Amino acid sequence: MKLIMQGAEASLFTSTNEFGKTLLKQRNLKNYRNEKLDEKIRVERTKSECLNIERARQAGLKVPLIYSVDKKKGLIEMQFIEGSQLKEMLFQGKKIELLNEVGKEIALMHSNNIAHNDITTSNMLIHNNQIFFVDFGLASITSSIEDFAVDLLVFKKNFLASHSRIAEKWPLILENYEKSFVQGKKVVAQLKKIEARARYL
Repeated sequence: MKLIMQGAEASLFTSTNEFGKTLLKQRNLKNYRNEKLDEKIRVERTKSECLNIERARQAGLKVPLIYSVDKKKGLIEMQFIEGSQLKEMLFQGKKIELLNEVGKEIALMHSNNIAHNDITTSNMLIHNNQIFFVDFGLASITSSIEDFAVDLLVFKKNFLASHSRIAEKWPLILENYEKSFVQGKKVVAQLKKIEARARYL
């Protein structure tokens, strides 16, 4: 195994199995928590992440295949997606046209009652000119317009902070989102209400 990223919640390693190169996501132990409580939390979050990835796959989203899971150890072995982060591609002035698809893909996610809760261009990988969503560690199952609006707000803040040079593309993402989700206009209206509330706090 080779460590490729050490995060606060999880560490990522590369490895191989009979299918080829794999990604191992290991949820980190939290020594400040009670041992049994920590194990319970890691088991629940590992289980939830796997279920949400599979739900997204069944909805038609591009996500990594899951090969094996050890819930007690908080370990998921999944397909390694050979590709670049959309974030890096946009920084290089490439794949701008894929922003037309981003709104549609988020709409597909929400229309299947999945809130990713950490949508960023870092969590979108481009492989064979297709968008793969990764890192469903915070994802949840919901049908709430408010939850979907908050999901979009998280993405909007990330997008505008990370890609200020193409900030004018944000309305295009929302436009495609609205067209692709029957509740899209309600979600976007709620997003504006949340932003208005925040301005007066």
